[in-house]
Formats: sequence, structure tokens, C-alpha cells
Amino acid sequence: MLLDDLARQGARSGISGYLPDYVPALAKANPQEFAAAVQAVDGRSWDRSPPGRRVVLMSVMKPLLLFYALALLGPEVVSGLVGCQPSAKAYNDLDQLLEDAGHPRNPMLNSGALALAGALPGTTARDRVRRFQAWLYRETGCLMPVNETVLASVQSLPNGRNRALVQTLVDSGRVAEPEIALEIYNRLCCLGITMPELAALGCWFANPPSQWAELVQQTLAAIAVGGLYQDSETWMAHVGWPTKSGVSGVVWSIQPGQGSIACYSPLLNPQGHSILGLDFVEGAIRWF
Repeated sequence: MLLDDLARQGARSGISGYLPDYVPALAKANPQEFAAAVQAVDGRSWDRSPPGRRVVLMSVMKPLLLFYALALLGPEVVSGLVGCQPSAKAYNDLDQLLEDAGHPRNPMLNSGALALAGALPGTTARDRVRRFQAWLYRETGCLMPVNETVLASVQSLPNGRNRALVQTLVDSGRVAEPEIALEIYNRLCCLGITMPELAALGCWFANPPSQWAELVQQTLAAIAVGGLYQDSETWMAHVGWPTKSGVSGVVWSIQPGQGSIACYSPLLNPQGHSILGLDFVEGAIRWF
């Protein structure tokens, strides 16, 4: 079977890549670990992952944050906070944000996600993230807990680049409470999920209830524009599935009307994408 063969190839692969040492918990990941799940809108599914194995989303949370912000704040408010333009720069680039007068090019960049995080309703960062978790569970059936161990690891080494980004957003009037925005961002990055759960969630996005169809379309358009940062245009031209990656090694791919692919493999390429994750997605789309 195609997917079984792809999974075996991934598990046996001797590729070289890197683990993100700026998050100690992620730097301890088993570089040989591989997990994947696929779900189609017609009900077919496939899974090769350890039961109950949760992996933190990291930047794969950004489409979910965007969807939530669109639903709660509305597209007009969101467009005032962040654009939907491609970027040829890295996900945490500061120079581009400064050149653009503090208006992030798209919500898949760290700056765009920080701007949206700072706009979420609630009191404390913990409260605002809990509201997001409850809303997502109510609308999609997906419940993701925060991995407090990974969160503590993220917070153990202050991220100077994200702090510079959020200060630029403060200066441009897009963030009012920088510390809360940073904590919300970090908490959302540390949401944990299994690969079957992520594939099921992606399948919901591939065939959403009618009341959410327009906002899902906008979310998927943003993934297509910036989900793989500077590699997004080439990926969409050659593969065609809107795909988001995270430095935890998670890759999440969605195709409207067809389904979703979720994969975890922690070794990253220089752009911060899972090497085997992207390879698996590119091969797995033939299953549909």
C-alpha cells in the first residue's frame, strides 16, 4: 500500500537535518521518530503513529489562531492587524517588518501571529488561550491541551527575535500588551495533538460546515500564501496542497474537498520544515 510504503521509507531514512536547540525540549527529540495519519472527506483514513502520542504544534497553530481571530474579530479587524501577502524572508525576520511599518505581511509569520495573539479577548494569557481551546473544541470537536513541560522549556530561553517583533508591533499600534501577546503565542505553540487528531481536524477544514466555509477559505488561502514561508510559492506550484510546518517537526496539509495529511518527523531543513514530513505529504497526496 502506498502510505505504508511511504511510512516505512520515512522510518528507515538516514537523512541529516537539525533539531531546534533554542527549545531544549525539542532538541531532545528522537531524530528517528516518525508518525503520520491521513483522513479523507469520504470517510477513509490511515494511521501509523503511536497511540496517544501528542506532539506540540509550534507554528502549525498559526492557521488555527487566524481562523479564531477571523471568527471573533472579523475579517476587517484582522486585515488591519496583518496582511495576506507572500514573504521571501524567514518566519522571524525583523527587517521586513520594520520596512513595512510594523504591518506583518501574513499571519503565518511570527509577527503576524503575535499581532493576532495580542488581539484575543480575555484577561490573562492563560484565560485567553483557554477560551480559544474551548471554542475550537465546541466548533470542531478537537481538544488540545497545553504541554506545560514544553512551555517551560520554551520560556527558559527568552526569544530575543520575537521580543523585537512584538516591540515593533507595539510601536505600530498593533499590540497593546506585549507580554500577554508573547505568552499567548508561546502557549498556543505548545498545544499538543496526535497525528490522527490533526488529520481529522484538517478534514474538518477540507469540508467545513456551511457557516464556516468563507472563513475557512480565507484561512486556507493564508496557508497557501505563507504556510511554508519563503518556500510556499514553489510548494503550491509543484504540490498544490496548502501546507503548514512547525519547528517541532509537524507538517499539516489540507486540500478542500479531499482531506488532510498530518505528519511528524523532527529533523528540519534550513528553512525550519520537517524534511520527511514534506516528503511524506508530497507522496501521500496520490492516495486521494
